[in-house]
Amino acid sequence: MSEPLIYSPAWWIPGGHLQTLWGKLFRQLQPAPTGVERWDTPDGDFLEVHRLAAGHGVPRVLLLHGLEGTVRSHYAQGLLKEAAKRGWGADLLIFRSCGSEPNRTRRFYHSGETTDAAFALDRIVTEFPTSPLAIAGVSLGGNVLLKMLGEKGSDLPSQLRAAAAISVPFDLERSSKRINRGFSRFYQRFFLGSLRRKAQEKATRFPDLAPPEKISALRTLEDFDNLITGPLHGFRNAQDYYRRSSSLPWLHQIRLDTLLLSAIDDPMLPPDVLDEVRAVAKRNPALHIEFVEQGGHAGFIAGRWPWRPFYYAEHVPANNPHADHVMSSPSTAVADTSSALPPDAAGAGARLSASPRHAEWVMLKTGDGDSLHTWVVYPERSTKAPVVVVVHEIFGLSDWVRAVADQLAADGFIAIAPDLLTMKNLPSGPDTLVARVATDSIRTLKPEWVQKQLDAVARYGMSLPAAQKTYGIVGFCWGGGVSFAHAVHAPNLGASVVYYGVPPKTSDLASVRAPVLGLYAGNDARVDATIPAADTALRALGRTYTYNIYPGAGHGFLRNQTGMNGANLTAARGAWPATIAWFKKYLGP
Repeated sequence: MSEPLIYSPAWWIPGGHLQTLWGKLFRQLQPAPTGVERWDTPDGDFLEVHRLAAGHGVPRVLLLHGLEGTVRSHYAQGLLKEAAKRGWGADLLIFRSCGSEPNRTRRFYHSGETTDAAFALDRIVTEFPTSPLAIAGVSLGGNVLLKMLGEKGSDLPSQLRAAAAISVPFDLERSSKRINRGFSRFYQRFFLGSLRRKAQEKATRFPDLAPPEKISALRTLEDFDNLITGPLHGFRNAQDYYRRSSSLPWLHQIRLDTLLLSAIDDPMLPPDVLDEVRAVAKRNPALHIEFVEQGGHAGFIAGRWPWRPFYYAEHVPANNPHADHVMSSPSTAVADTSSALPPDAAGAGARLSASPRHAEWVMLKTGDGDSLHTWVVYPERSTKAPVVVVVHEIFGLSDWVRAVADQLAADGFIAIAPDLLTMKNLPSGPDTLVARVATDSIRTLKPEWVQKQLDAVARYGMSLPAAQKTYGIVGFCWGGGVSFAHAVHAPNLGASVVYYGVPPKTSDLASVRAPVLGLYAGNDARVDATIPAADTALRALGRTYTYNIYPGAGHGFLRNQTGMNGANLTAARGAWPATIAWFKKYLGP
């Protein structure tokens, strides 16, 4: 599992209102690759569900949107795209009247209506009985989620592992009063305009719903709930609806690990409501709160610069630190990944979540007060295994590099991936958030210090009880150059594999003892121009240096397998089997 994310609000979006509005006003997203289905309901209506395809046994997440949300809502698309990046399936339930056409029956949806969410969950469980599941709800959808979990208690499908509720109103009456004050009235006008239009349309089909002139005269959400929501759904009035539909009274009955993410500066909820939620969470170990000072309503935007925002809330469903195995299961059928390719960067998270292999973080002391945060993955085999050290790119120890280590373990090696930037104390977070900082920091590492760290990592690996006393090294990009340099530096190295990394100076190559395999991209002239001199020098020295240049592929082809019109995937399919064959030849099977 990835390390827990740490949220730090973007300095360039001050205040709860800007955090709330940023995604709506400025975020542009290409639609996630979903298909749409219509599910008939037992009461003669239908639900619209936008689905991200994935196979049986693959993790899935059910998403519940907020008030007047749609499939176009920026947070809905963000959550769907994050699921797609991880290789998960997803199901976005569109509440009645929020889809591509009006629903059939008189009723709408509302904050306490849980039967449609329960219906969708049951159907997904039936369709995907081996897939681990999570649920995420935003705003109104979060209230629906929490109320449903409270109603059901422990009566939930066994494959449902965790939930995340983002910017939940918790107490509907106090929320309705807060949104009718100050600048928050802006949001109320937006919601009310949409709700009035729907009510007018519905009144043409169901004239007893409410007089059109009364609908037109509505000025607050509480007015709407008094005239429409309450009476239409069996409540006496708005206050009765708020009291019976708020999720706060149900929190103590929740038994599923559930993360609650809210901001103190949420412009749609008084902060004192969160104090009451905290009090309940202290008595319920299933509830895990993350209440931050800044984040607005469903905002939670981080990132150092406006042109590189990071939408923290969209990573929450997959990174619930209180449900370590939230999206993996020993009962889930896991494909045999031996002799397969590592995933590309987009699929790394899903590979790590689904891996059956034992992996662990180790803080490795390397001498002179230095330490390295190191990822170790063990193969599933009955005999001792050779060790392969994995050297990361300029982006640091990313999920992708850890997934490469997992594939090496699937192919029979103990894989050890050290974070060579540990001593730089970089901020934790997802790959996209720390890549720029990592790139700047990696240029400050001294080559001799790096090699000393790799010596310590290799010694540690070979000292493991399950390890053979032999090791190899593989590196990518910057790490590829490091793995080539390690062949110069380390006389006991068994084999080196270099992915699109530059060789050492030719004057240093006489020290090479280990066989070196170079794997390069045809469209990478900067690196490829350095190959002939190294080849000539190593041949003259009688050293083993074999290299392949894959036509049409780009730098980083193993990380970006979908690039260069298929050439990167062709290169990956050639390079990875060559890597495994090289290590097995020189390190042993």
